[in-house]
Parts: sequence; structure tokens; C-alpha cells
Amino acid sequence: MIKAGICAARSDEAAALIKILVFHPDINLVWVYDGEPEERLDNLYRWLTGDTDLLTIDSMPDSFDDIDVLLVVDELNVGLDIKSLPDSLKVIDLTGRYRLDDDITYGLAEINRKLMVHDCYKVAVPDALAQAVELAILPMARNLMIGSDIDVKFEADDEPGLPQVEQEIKRLVKGVQASFNSDVNIEQVTKASSAAILLTVTLSCGTDIEVLNELYRNYFDDHNFTFIIDRKPKASDVIGTNKCLMHLERIDNKLIVTAAIDRRLKGVAGTAVHVLNLLFGLHERVGLETF
Repeated sequence: MIKAGICAARSDEAAALIKILVFHPDINLVWVYDGEPEERLDNLYRWLTGDTDLLTIDSMPDSFDDIDVLLVVDELNVGLDIKSLPDSLKVIDLTGRYRLDDDITYGLAEINRKLMVHDCYKVAVPDALAQAVELAILPMARNLMIGSDIDVKFEADDEPGLPQVEQEIKRLVKGVQASFNSDVNIEQVTKASSAAILLTVTLSCGTDIEVLNELYRNYFDDHNFTFIIDRKPKASDVIGTNKCLMHLERIDNKLIVTAAIDRRLKGVAGTAVHVLNLLFGLHERVGLETF
């Protein structure tokens, strides 16, 4: 069994991560650091009643010899620098602190899967909105087809820091398509009533829609969580899943990609577990089939 520790328990993202790992068949959740007085997890989250008797811990361990992987949802003022931790401990960071750090692997499996399987110890989970946009444009970037600004309109139940998200997306696209020299423009059009992120990505494209659909399907064919569908996705299609669903259309020489993900699952906790599976040589879907 893979022994795991989590830093932070009291957030939507931490709750989603705890839920996945408690039921993950290959994970033994050893401890959850909370920074508060010890409390049973099933008191914090009643839906865990009967599933675990684990208590949170109120101080960070002096060493990590008892775990194989540390998942950092929140640093909780412990001054944790994951780059200083030994390579014998795999670390998955969900805080956003290392997303633009060249020394930490960017945790988008749809582009860095081989790296995470073979040569990686520390990974930064992408921003949820950035991840959804990146999935919507990766096949275009991989085929050197992005020659215009990338315009994004989205709805979500939170308000992300858009300048950093735009920088994160530009960095990823530039790494895939070196010739990319345009802007990423993001606008939140409404506040969503669910935990889904729904967005449209628009960019110039003269390629036939049939060719584009084939290009996208071929790109994601051997990936387990991103799918092209025949209509625009809705929030209800992705809530409670680790999937990104996308629909393509072309209007007036513009490609419009509509994409949807569950912000807490595919956007954060599900991607963290996807990364964990890759780091330890497990099948990508283990523990992520249903919620």
C-alpha cells in the first residue's frame, strides 16, 4: 500500500481529496494535518461515518518517514518548501505556489504524463480554470495551429486570480508551440451556481470542423478523462466526475471550444490523484472511476 499524508483538511478541495483517498484501493491515508485540535475525520465530514476512524493531527510531523507521498492542499503557515524535501518523498502541491516554477513538474497529465511516470518526484497541480483552457487548446498547440489571441469566457463559483491564470496558460502553450506570441484574454461572464467550470475558448482557425474533431479525438484517444462530445456540455454532465467534456464548432473562421469540468474534482483533487497514480505506476483511473 502507498502511504499518504495530507496537509489541510477544512476546504472543499481537501474534502474531495480525502474522500477519494479514503476509498482508493492502493492508498493508506496515514495522517491529515489540520493545525487545529485533533478531531475525527468523520466528525468533520459526516459522509465518512463508518468508513474511517482516522483523527486529524494538530502539528506537522518532524519527518516524513512514515509516508510515501505528501499532498499539500494548504501550507497552513508551516513554511513548507517542497523543493527542500528529499526525492524519496513524492510531493503533490495543490496550493498554486509552484505552478510557474521550472524546478517543479507541471501536473497536466495530458501533456506531462510520461515525465510523471518515469522521472518525477514533485508535481504542482494546475489551476482549475487554466487546466480547462489548456485542455481545450492543447491539440491546436501540439499541431502548431495557434496564430491568434486566445479568448476565454467562463462561469464558475469562485473568482480566480486571472493575471496568474493567463500567465500559466501562456507558459504552457509557449512550451508546446514555441512560435506562440499572442495574448490570452479571460473574462468571467457569470458566477455559477454549481461547482462546475463552463467555458468557451475562441481562436482563429480556417481548418474544417471534421478535421478538427478528428485531430482532437486522436490527441485525447489514449487519455482517460478528456472527451469530445456531440453537443455543448452542461454543468450536470461533469459534476461528480473527473472528466473534461468538450464540444467543437467553427463559425466565421473561428474555432469555438466549449469545455466543462468539476472544479473541485478534475480541477483539483481528481487531478492530484491522477498525478499520484502516475507517480506510483498505477493505472490512471484507479480510485477515480466514480464518486
